[in-house]
Amino acid sequence: MRALLLLLVTALTTQAQIYADFTVSQGGTSLGTFRARLDYQQAPRTCANFIGLATGERPFINPVNGSIEQRPYYDGIIFHRLVHNFVIQGGSPQGTGSDGPGYTILDEFDPSLRHTGRYILSMAKTNFPNTGGSQFFITLAPTPNLDDRHSVFGEVVDVAPFENGRALIDSFTDSTQFPTGAGDRPTTPIVMDSVEIVRVGPEAEAFDINDPSLSLPEIVQSKVEVTSAEGMTADNGGSLTIEIEARDRHTYNVFGSTDLQSWTDFRTIHLFEEQLELPFAIDGTGDRFFVRLPAVSYVSNPDAPLTLTANGNQLRLFPATGGTVTLTFDGSDGGTWTDSDGNSGTLSEVGYFDAAENSGSLTLEQDQAFRYSLGQLSCTFSAGAGSKGYMRFRNLNLGFHTPAGGYADNGVNAPLSNSARISPRFEFVPAP
Repeated sequence: MRALLLLLVTALTTQAQIYADFTVSQGGTSLGTFRARLDYQQAPRTCANFIGLATGERPFINPVNGSIEQRPYYDGIIFHRLVHNFVIQGGSPQGTGSDGPGYTILDEFDPSLRHTGRYILSMAKTNFPNTGGSQFFITLAPTPNLDDRHSVFGEVVDVAPFENGRALIDSFTDSTQFPTGAGDRPTTPIVMDSVEIVRVGPEAEAFDINDPSLSLPEIVQSKVEVTSAEGMTADNGGSLTIEIEARDRHTYNVFGSTDLQSWTDFRTIHLFEEQLELPFAIDGTGDRFFVRLPAVSYVSNPDAPLTLTANGNQLRLFPATGGTVTLTFDGSDGGTWTDSDGNSGTLSEVGYFDAAENSGSLTLEQDQAFRYSLGQLSCTFSAGAGSKGYMRFRNLNLGFHTPAGGYADNGVNAPLSNSARISPRFEFVPAP
């Protein structure tokens, strides 16, 4: 009886699943529903973010007017990109492929989740680490080059009551049925009419999308004070100066309007230290002006080290092809390297940049919150190091998932090619 009970408990645990049911249409005609299994145990952060947006439990910033909203995010959004032998991609609120929920999340990689073939659900992002938000894609072919660069978090499956979901994904490879135009955009809109989250089993029901350990950013409302308004008349645009009650590791999105109908996304301000007052001037505002200033807290994200290349510090790289390469820095522009094959040599032209720095603020036209956890390393090897034969890194992006390491991306591996890319896991070991 005891053995039978154990078997029964194991079976119930195995059956615990979380699914996302996508109901889609083309030009107003229903295409049906496909079901994707969400791998919430291997990719909890990515799944929690997706679930929260899909159900409306997670707030987001409207990219059109800067309002903080909380509703089913994906309902009504199009698949804005379709490459018939590659991916179908969606999750951009305005369908441009360049916007999202107003924040970005840390990458998340699990060795059991790979882009092995068709039907894989994965996060879209820019060329920089930790830039995913709401956009995702479904693979239409094997794409192993995306492993450890894009976060896999699920797979389309044929299970009741949607046993033909994969056939629907297969149909997206047909360029006659789903033609595309400029920018690989479907000429007839393919719309996510709804995305419904289904939890099966007690373990799936207990999955907490608000667990602080997931390090998801938090949207907050910031305080704004007008400190001066000069020359603001209908004939003279004038200028408006506001002060923000600014907090360390927060991003402030400045939206403005003269009529509460049409809004302009002016700037994104990134804070790298506590600053009680941050003045910000806006010119040409007319005789009246309204401001929205939604903020995003990234205090739970790891901070890239300020001095990664200090004397005695080490960076250990673990290429996907196997083995290790250890870089030991001397605190100036040099150091040494060793690999697991017993080879060694020297490092030269060593340079490092902490993209978030440790003080002040940065004002940009586009959100670049990924800087908080980003470091960039450049160096030259005296000989080919490790299984990849590393010769040179030029601005190798080190995306920190924890203070002790993460994944590297977008580095140059000369002399093979100026565009060759690497995506090894790395560990940062400070000098004792």
